[in-house]
Amino acid sequence: SIRKSNPKLTIFSITHNVEETCLSDEIIVIDKGMIAYQGTPNNLYNNDELLVKYQLNKPFIYSLMSGLNENGFNIKESDSIEEVVNKICQ
Repeated sequence: SIRKSNPKLTIFSITHNVEETCLSDEIIVIDKGMIAYQGTPNNLYNNDELLVKYQLNKPFIYSLMSGLNENGFNIKESDSIEEVVNKICQ
């Protein structure tokens, strides 16, 4: 991956597509020209209050994680996407 081969590389991506943000190290949400949120995808997408306040949708993987936990899987908020996939495949 680009991140592994260039650990000091910084990429800025501006998007309205929440699915593209899942693998980001950090997300910045801008509301009315001001920084409304700055932090990790996990912290943002597991905070329903912020999602409602800024009218953001949860990416599919985060909805899937919630559904898996409701059905007995032990998915933690801190689990990476790769860890979630591994738990499903066990």
